[in-house]
Amino acid sequence: MERDDVEGAKAAAEYFLKLFSYVYATGDLSEWSEFTHSDCMFCTSVAEDVSELYAHGGYADGPAIEVLTMEAMPPDEDYAYYSVAIEASERTSRRFDRAGVVTEENETSDLEVDLVLDRVDGEWTIRGAVGTTPMGSDSDGRK
Repeated sequence: MERDDVEGAKAAAEYFLKLFSYVYATGDLSEWSEFTHSDCMFCTSVAEDVSELYAHGGYADGPAIEVLTMEAMPPDEDYAYYSVAIEASERTSRRFDRAGVVTEENETSDLEVDLVLDRVDGEWTIRGAVGTTPMGSDSDGRK
């Protein structure tokens, strides 16, 4: 992630996916808040979701995301940010309430993630993120 190029953007994108899993597993949003830009609506919604889950005594097992492929493009004269497109697999995850009862379960599913990254003062930040289930998938993974 120390590099200011496509390889650095890829490393930052992979870190973002690990951080995504971490915040749901722990409820700790300190690094998430530093790494994501306030313009990232997905990032803000994740922070709100995690805060609400843990505020009510709940917790999560997953999601864990395995990167299958990753492509990155540098900024150019038409677009000021790095773009990273990821094909991934998200393993089954569960949410639990305070009593340990499963309140939500998401089955293993394929996932496409598009990230917008910026490099400011030597640091990467996520400016946008969109995750979708690829066309042709049988289900959105929700039970």
